[in-house]
Amino acid sequence: MDDTGNSSPICIADSPPQSQVKQTFTAASIELMLKRKDDKNEFTVMVNNLKKSSTAWSNFGFPARLDAGVQTSEGPLEKLFKLKKKAVVMLNSTDSTTMKDELTKWVCRSVRPFNIVSDAGLKDVLQTVLDLGKKYQDLNSTDLLVTPTTIGENVHQLAERYRSLLQPLLTEQAENNCLCLCPDLWNDEYRKVNYLGLTAVFTNKNYELISIDLCCCEYQEIDKSGDSVLRAIRRQLDLYGLTPFMDKKKSYLLLIVVLIFSRP
Repeated sequence: MDDTGNSSPICIADSPPQSQVKQTFTAASIELMLKRKDDKNEFTVMVNNLKKSSTAWSNFGFPARLDAGVQTSEGPLEKLFKLKKKAVVMLNSTDSTTMKDELTKWVCRSVRPFNIVSDAGLKDVLQTVLDLGKKYQDLNSTDLLVTPTTIGENVHQLAERYRSLLQPLLTEQAENNCLCLCPDLWNDEYRKVNYLGLTAVFTNKNYELISIDLCCCEYQEIDKSGDSVLRAIRRQLDLYGLTPFMDKKKSYLLLIVVLIFSRP
């Protein structure tokens, strides 16, 4: 019986994987390969485990060529590609007590509030220390800490860097008339110092409400009149390049002044 009409192209990947040879097999040639005596392990029939509408399909399998250099596994894709969860690392009782005691001594010695241990900034610093500890061996705490003067200088450098990153974002919102500024004028009764805070609020393209603190600086004007407060606000907005947008709308400037309130 001639079965040349029952042929179909089967793509077989040879080594190296980049090269593929396209061969045409017929039912007779496949049967012949399965019956070869020289290497019975080269070709095999895989069991048909798929759901079948009729039991008759249980007699059919899938002819396949074995590749001794490749290990394969079968199963649902979500199991084959599922990432293994990292085991949660837990401190033992002794180490947990040591860490708790060190935090308690630090809080008491420096007269810090108890809730400082839940501060997000402290957690970020500790995580950075842990990451550096993995990178460097025999790391000493004195190698990580810097002087108060260095911190003071770095505040200005970080502020300039973040302003440069925020300026394009704030400018885009101002150009689209989507930027709202909320000033806050308050005073420290203990230090007898007045402060000006300025917060930018807008909604991004994902309809998320964004709030950014632009400044919290000492208020150095001679009084708290509308003109004086407006000068202080413009001085801070100029750091972000927003003053030109505010000058175009005098009514918007008046709205800013109205939003200001004092608190003890």
